[in-house]
Amino acid sequence: MRTILLFLGLISSVQLFAQANLQKGYIIINNQKTECLIKNKNWLHTPTEISYKLSANSPILTKKTSEIQELEIYKTNEKYILAEVETLQQKTEKRFLKCLVIGNASLYYENSTKAKFFFKTNNSKITELIYNESIKDDQVYVNNSYKQQLAVQLKCNPTLKTNIVKSTYNKKSLSNIFKKYNNCKGAEYTTYEQQSPKGKLSLSFLGGTSPFSIGNESFFNTKDKGTSVDTRNIFTIGADIEYRLPFNSYKWGIFSEVNFSFYKSTGKYFFTSDKVPSRPGICNIEIPFTSKFTTLEIPVGIRYYSFINPKNSLFYSAALSYNMTVTTAFDTPVNDSYLDLLEMENNLGFHLGVGYKYKSQFGIEIRYLSTSQFKRGDLSEGNKCILILLSYNLN
Repeated sequence: MRTILLFLGLISSVQLFAQANLQKGYIIINNQKTECLIKNKNWLHTPTEISYKLSANSPILTKKTSEIQELEIYKTNEKYILAEVETLQQKTEKRFLKCLVIGNASLYYENSTKAKFFFKTNNSKITELIYNESIKDDQVYVNNSYKQQLAVQLKCNPTLKTNIVKSTYNKKSLSNIFKKYNNCKGAEYTTYEQQSPKGKLSLSFLGGTSPFSIGNESFFNTKDKGTSVDTRNIFTIGADIEYRLPFNSYKWGIFSEVNFSFYKSTGKYFFTSDKVPSRPGICNIEIPFTSKFTTLEIPVGIRYYSFINPKNSLFYSAALSYNMTVTTAFDTPVNDSYLDLLEMENNLGFHLGVGYKYKSQFGIEIRYLSTSQFKRGDLSEGNKCILILLSYNLN
């Protein structure tokens, strides 16, 4: 157990030095442009702070976005500016905006509490495009005033006007309108559209065993009888299917597994009895036993990856698992007709894990998990162990 705790401590220490996806770009602070490496988190929401490094070997710096005038990560769709905008309440505020289309007519995006769009033409300030939904008396009311704003500011041809009327309040629809307007005016423009990312599906085979056991505890103890059990995983084989979610640099994954595990338990029944023929009177008795059982474990859970560098990563997993006992066998050196034998029962368990992957293909993981429960009479007791797994990704 001490070895396990030492390993987990080492993994946690390495985590402190793990780098995220650092990519080349620039950042402007106090009107000074600095080329640097920016931590790209593929933000779903407008970031409130940015981490970056001046060089590969320099320490990580962090700045609040309220201090950053502009940033761009090269070869991505990530470009932001800090700008004064005119809001729905006709107030002027500073907002950190994501650039979508930049040209004679420009489109910006913000998603702090909810998605909002802002626009600017050569002759206007950056202004919020008005859209709102409300419910009253079980009726949904939609304020589509942004269409009127665009119809007034983006006049070019009847086709564009029709597109504005048919538009919806989202990135794709509004970006298309601004691109069409700039094309209609013969103006150059730059787009920072995000291609709809796709998740990543992978299949892995895994196998492992446990040199450690969790047990040596007395279960179901009463005044005159009890049981102590020490359980060890002999080996586990199975398959893991994982779907990596298409945001935040694919750091989050949902997975499920089908595993067959083989366990061996050793223990003792201890009780007092006056029914042992060879030992008259009340006496204390201890009877050793061995049990072997096979379980089918089907965990479903989440996995989080922390990238050390492009080839090496750490991961953490947590899952709920349905554990089904497939086979059981108990062996004692005496006639068990008068023993209240342990049984195995199915249950809903869990596991927590920490591991390491190389090139997203080879992996090792340490898991703390619960499996099928011991049952004796009307009482049941969870069965837990520590497992070391090796995995190979087929993708």
